[in-house]
Amino acid sequence: MINIMAYGEPDAEAKKFIIDSLLNEKISRFLYSYIDNCDLNRLAKIPINQMTADEKEIWRRGKRLLNLKAGDYILHKHIPERGKVTAARICSKYLYDENPKPINTEGRQDGRHCFRVDKIFEFRRDAVHPQLQTKLKVMGALYAIPDVKEFFESMQALGMSFDEADRVAAAEAGVILTDSGTSTGNDFSPPINPVSQRESDLNSPLKKISAIRENYLKELLKVLCNMSPADPSRNEVLDNIFETLRMFSSDALKNMIKGLFIKNGYRLIDDESDLVFEIFSERELMHDLYKPAAEPKKIFVRLKTDDEPCNEPPDSDGNIRILIDLTNQSDAATQGSNIIIGGETFVKIFVRHGV
Repeated sequence: MINIMAYGEPDAEAKKFIIDSLLNEKISRFLYSYIDNCDLNRLAKIPINQMTADEKEIWRRGKRLLNLKAGDYILHKHIPERGKVTAARICSKYLYDENPKPINTEGRQDGRHCFRVDKIFEFRRDAVHPQLQTKLKVMGALYAIPDVKEFFESMQALGMSFDEADRVAAAEAGVILTDSGTSTGNDFSPPINPVSQRESDLNSPLKKISAIRENYLKELLKVLCNMSPADPSRNEVLDNIFETLRMFSSDALKNMIKGLFIKNGYRLIDDESDLVFEIFSERELMHDLYKPAAEPKKIFVRLKTDDEPCNEPPDSDGNIRILIDLTNQSDAATQGSNIIIGGETFVKIFVRHGV
């Protein structure tokens, strides 16, 4: 089975250096090699209790690189820019560059840990299988991605070109690849752009990935429904549901919230900007008792996501204003008639009242 490793975002100066190495040298470089003579092959022969503090830190962060081989993939996160990932297929063993170029104006050298690569392919992080996307959101300098099947399925949907080595590796993971021929796989030119696909194209990458994402959410909800409330794994499944919900577009999430309220008896009045519902459910006694009175108050629901920031609810005028914050930057809170619901709280409400 091939190895797939994800590598975290470096600082701005190092990012330029890493991109230049990938493009012009076909070399995938890694940081945490800031002292001379930190060849991982050398460090592997030194007992840990005989290493200096710097050597221990460099070995701790980089030792996984020695497990990689030709045919494995490195996923450089936020390369060449935030929100994008560059997959680099390596074609050598670990190499140590004794004299890399300086990566800042002070002349500091780094990037000595490296591999030669024979293919690079850029894609948007939000255009892949949700299971893989969740892994790519994890913070970390260097960690393994176990989702080989999901990786190849996503790359095929996005138009990566494959050779026999890829087909063999994918077959071991249970994926039969068909080369679409839409990408040369050797530069940073964008693959098929899912956003620009015609809506009528039923085979577009966007529709494929959306269908995978929806099916994955359904599977997670199915697993949760079959779990005991006391099951210790329940929180992990809830976390996965939350991360999966965050992968949906703002429009898709808005439709989910709309469906949640309508399913529970609230009549939709407006959905142009905020979602607006009648304050009483049609299934409640108060709906009929209150209706003959003055105009009923309303429920305003607003959504906040990473890619669509919004302000917190304004001062209440007697209406109920709810902010559902999926950025996880707010905790559940009530301020008068204004309610702020964090992502984890929303998932529990979604599961309880929507499934």
